[in-house]
Amino acid sequence: MSTTNLTMTSPSNPITTTDNPKLPPSNDLIFGICAVIVIIILFGIIVVLILHLWKRAKKQQHLIAGNNEEDPNALELTMAKTHVDGEAAIPNGNGSTPHGYSNGERVLSYYHNYEKSTLTSKPTGISLDEFTTYVHTNRQSLELIEEFEALPGVNTEQVTYAKLEENKPKNRYRNILPYNNSRVVLEVIDDDPYSDYINASYIDSFTREKAYIASQGPKKNTVDDFWRMIWQEKIRVVSMVTKLEEVLKTKCECYWPDSGADETYGEIHVEAKSTEERDFGVLREFIIFKASEDKRKLTHFQFTKWPDKSVPKQTSLFLRYMREVKKTYLADDSAPLLVHCSAGIGRSGVLIAMDSVVEQAKRTGKVNVHGFVQAMRECRQNMVQTDEQYVFLHEAVLESLVCDDTRIPVDGFEVRLQELTKQDPKGGQTLLDQEFKTLSKISPDPSPLAIRTGSKAECKKKNRDSSVLPIERNRAILQSWYSNEPFGDYINASFVKSMGNDSSPYYIVTQMPLPETVVNFWSLVYDYKPTTIVMLNQLDKTDSTTGQYWPDGGSVQYGPFTISTTSVEKNIGMIVRTLQVQLTETQNVRVIRQYQFLGWPEDNPMLNDQSKKLLIQLIQAVYQSPASTEEETHYKVLVHCMNGAGRSGVFCALKACMDQITEENAVDVFQTVKTLRVDRMRMVTTKEEYLFCYETIQEFLKQKEEDDKTEDEGDIGEDVDSGTQTVSETDIETKTAQAYQNQAFINDD
Repeated sequence: MSTTNLTMTSPSNPITTTDNPKLPPSNDLIFGICAVIVIIILFGIIVVLILHLWKRAKKQQHLIAGNNEEDPNALELTMAKTHVDGEAAIPNGNGSTPHGYSNGERVLSYYHNYEKSTLTSKPTGISLDEFTTYVHTNRQSLELIEEFEALPGVNTEQVTYAKLEENKPKNRYRNILPYNNSRVVLEVIDDDPYSDYINASYIDSFTREKAYIASQGPKKNTVDDFWRMIWQEKIRVVSMVTKLEEVLKTKCECYWPDSGADETYGEIHVEAKSTEERDFGVLREFIIFKASEDKRKLTHFQFTKWPDKSVPKQTSLFLRYMREVKKTYLADDSAPLLVHCSAGIGRSGVLIAMDSVVEQAKRTGKVNVHGFVQAMRECRQNMVQTDEQYVFLHEAVLESLVCDDTRIPVDGFEVRLQELTKQDPKGGQTLLDQEFKTLSKISPDPSPLAIRTGSKAECKKKNRDSSVLPIERNRAILQSWYSNEPFGDYINASFVKSMGNDSSPYYIVTQMPLPETVVNFWSLVYDYKPTTIVMLNQLDKTDSTTGQYWPDGGSVQYGPFTISTTSVEKNIGMIVRTLQVQLTETQNVRVIRQYQFLGWPEDNPMLNDQSKKLLIQLIQAVYQSPASTEEETHYKVLVHCMNGAGRSGVFCALKACMDQITEENAVDVFQTVKTLRVDRMRMVTTKEEYLFCYETIQEFLKQKEEDDKTEDEGDIGEDVDSGTQTVSETDIETKTAQAYQNQAFINDD
């Protein structure tokens, strides 16, 4: 008797049958078909699930890895596909019923109904406290990016007039065009019906229609039109958020005369009265007039610190720029604020949204970034162009609402420090206490995803302090030597940029090596070639967790590295060693100077005045000494303390503040520390360390003032200061040495 067997394995494994009189053929067929259908459905579900997980994984990689240009304050996001670069593609969105703008009669429908968002996953006007939590939670996940992707695209039905053949040459980018119903309409000249066109759009603010004009950067053939628009719209303030050229590409035509010169553009005469270089870029003042009409003053702000294809690493400079623009604009806000970048949608959108959203929050107590960006896109396509800009906008809005202007002019520093440290008679708190709390609020610890490698079980034994781990996007990865175990290339070290400009070098910030990570430490030094090591902790040879990474004399072998101490110089407050490192299999020897600071005992976090002076001397010694090798490196200084955060943060912050004082005659401790925390968590960890930064800067300013007086006296021929200074230094050093010896601070190794 024949039998039938039914085999079900996979879609690729066919159903095989043989005769079986016990089962009707029809049942066999039905059962087989049903089984195949079930398998196909299951297979489809699995494929969809895999694609969904793959997409999320790609987004996470996009969010965490980013690119090397950013900080994004600190996300490192690559540019979205909508970035304008010549003929870049811009996705289309939903159309809407076209309406005319009709002389300011347009209804502000968004503002009347801003609570009625179609996106349930995003806030539709939330309190500041909720917004703070919202930003910190979602900027380290995918939520803000998904929120950005849900914004409306281009309303193609409203882009017709700009596409006319007569108007095409006036567009900088063929796919960035103004909508018919919100475009700026110029007065017709020379009987040319198309002379009314310019690539610019009205944007409504929270409180007012046509509060802004967003424009592309003028082209050679539209400079006259640009000045016609300025005159027609009675513009008093222009905010330019681009350089004329970026990465060898023209972003905007120079549409103004040189300082002190004058030029005529069509019928508009322009006199350049002044040009002032500012930390954010350039401030210009123009006088403009037309024929016999009254002259007008035009203030022109240019922000030049926006990196190409990225966003500013820190929000502070942009916020300071915004305050300057706002202050001037509010003096006469009857006319629109004219904002332009290159295309007039990305950076311009960030600035406009920033201004209006902050104003809305101050008036209503509610923050609604997404709603306003959505409303802007009804006026001009793709305003706030990339997800990276969208995240930066949230961070800038948050900081503008939460933080005061913490930049202090040098001549007002002493008075401001007194105000910051004065206790409130009621609560006992100081303004400095509040400032440090605010700092902790806007620079919280990174998400677990952002520090995932340091959190791995295989890496935990390499961390001295589990609360201080390197962030993925800028952690140092060992190259010349590492173990074969999983994550063998891991070391608890970060590349840290203390200043916002692109030219400033990075620090390498790490922890004091553990005995088992000394070889990793030297691999770090060998790979990234720092010429200087700054050690801010004491060396306790009785501490079994401390790995001394240099020999007291002669040479010692750490894995494949031979380390030699060739000289030791003991000074007041520091020991300076000359070390050599050689990879055994090569003849290449690198020379490194190590500065061990002795003025910061482990059991005394509150340093005295003498310690402040010694720390200033340490910083000056590190940066005034010649490079210990001829080889150029971007990572010249490696800084470490015990955990690579507290004291290391103080050192990096003080150096940055001293540089800022020299360059700007002002200092911003808050923003400096905030910037450091973008690259390494908990830099300047405690309130005491934060206060110490302020107090050491005060000491630095006193010394600077004395040095300036000495130079002035030398200029008039009184050659008496040298001896006085020598006596003073000798006296200080004698007293310091005695004090340090009494307190057993000096470690003679």
